[in-house]
Amino acid sequence: MGGFITPPPDYFKIASQVAHHYGGLFICDEVQTAFGRTGQHWFGISHWGVEPDIMTMAKGMANGFPMGNTITTTP
Repeated sequence: MGGFITPPPDYFKIASQVAHHYGGLFICDEVQTAFGRTGQHWFGISHWGVEPDIMTMAKGMANGFPMGNTITTTP
C-alpha cells in the first residue's frame, strides 16, 4: 500500500516556527508534490500557507530526464 498521510492543518506552520525559533531552516521536499500534482497549487506546501527557506524538486520538471533542483529564499 502506498500513498501519503495528510498532516493536521497546522503541522507545517508549527514545524516552520520551531525550526526558526532554534535558528534552523524550514526545508520542503517537493519531489512528489510539485508542479501541480496536488490539483490546486503549483507546489504542495502552498496548501498550508507556509513559505519554506529551501525547497527541493525533481522528476516532473524534466520530462523523464534525471534532473533535480534546489531553490532558496535568500542567496
